[in-house]
Amino acid sequence: MQYNYSHDNDGGGYLLSDWQDVMQSRNNIVRYNISQNDGRAGFFGGIHLGTTGPGRLTDVQIYGNTVYSGVHADAAFGIQGNPSNVRVHNNIFVAGSGTKIVHSRGGVAGVRMQGNVYWDIGSAFQFLWNGHIYSSLASWRAATGQERLNSADTGFQLDPGLVAAGQGGTIGDTDRLFTLAAYQLSLASPLRDQGLNLFALGIDPGSRDFYGNPIPQAAGFDIGAHELMGVGSAR
Repeated sequence: MQYNYSHDNDGGGYLLSDWQDVMQSRNNIVRYNISQNDGRAGFFGGIHLGTTGPGRLTDVQIYGNTVYSGVHADAAFGIQGNPSNVRVHNNIFVAGSGTKIVHSRGGVAGVRMQGNVYWDIGSAFQFLWNGHIYSSLASWRAATGQERLNSADTGFQLDPGLVAAGQGGTIGDTDRLFTLAAYQLSLASPLRDQGLNLFALGIDPGSRDFYGNPIPQAAGFDIGAHELMGVGSAR
């Protein structure tokens, strides 16, 4: 799933799921998509993984997406069941006040999250992970080992500097998705060149972002679905 805009769904905006009577789901990629206010009913995230048993949903790459979950949504990123070998990199997860940034129910050992940005517009951070609630990226990282790569801390808890998060509206014409300016990074965004090097992680990210811009620009990957054009700051 790539280069899509999903908004205001009761279920997940981007759902990877299996069921007891279907074949194993594996080798799926979710990249350079935008989700706004999805997961409005029940246990769903803007991006959501759901599986009925170990080994049923495996080998998943999720990177370069931007997810905004407003106050009536459940979570920006949801996990249910026991997915395996799921790698989640360079995404923006923004939650409205009272909405969980990450919500898991079931096994999480097979999910590795690195290099993502987490933000709550109401500053009430909620990571619900394996039955425990964490109120900051630092406490979640320390307790779970998430957002670490080769013993170094990764990921950011900060305002991503989106142009107008939550105001994407309805485009109504797939040929005009490039006009979705609300989820572009502002020129002052702190995320320019701050993404993990996907090539070094063995990931082929393709050649363009959601808006058709070549990736990466300047010193490295930006985080989220938008790659700012022009010269970036050095790391």
